[in-house]
Amino acid sequence: MSAKDIEWLLTNLVLVIALLAAFHGTRQVRLGDRTRQAYLHIAFGVGFCLLYATFSFAMAYMLHQSSELLDKPRYKQLPSDWGKTVLTPDEREKKSVGYAAAAFLGTGVLYKHFDREGNLRLFIPSQEQIEERERAAIIYSDVHYFAKARLFEGILWMLAPLLSVWYGFWVVRAKR
Repeated sequence: MSAKDIEWLLTNLVLVIALLAAFHGTRQVRLGDRTRQAYLHIAFGVGFCLLYATFSFAMAYMLHQSSELLDKPRYKQLPSDWGKTVLTPDEREKKSVGYAAAAFLGTGVLYKHFDREGNLRLFIPSQEQIEERERAAIIYSDVHYFAKARLFEGILWMLAPLLSVWYGFWVVRAKR
């Protein structure tokens, strides 16, 4: 069993306990047992769900901000006079190839780089760089997916205690 499986199991176990506590407390109050314990059950169940919903919304917001950052264009084609006066031809070639490789990894766009003579050449990635770009694209896609999943999870965690409390009232009403 992996750490993700254990985390999922514990999270859902606590969710079930919180929902049962809210349900049980509501049922007790509806039956006329208005004790501190019944209200604590409701408070624990609803409070835990709302706390976790807040955490999910915060994670969704942070992941959404990260995905927006990843979507912004970060690279531009180097100007023709870039580093001409400051760098030697070897340094200029090496740094412009590094820039083009980083731009390819970040965006998937092929930019031009300088050769030793100062001519612009189209960057041609190696097979290893293409595979690395594919992995980066998968990660970018996962960030978008996880942001939406956390938002949906937060909405569910907000609605779950309301349904639990409503069901607690409904069960007692049906018995009467």
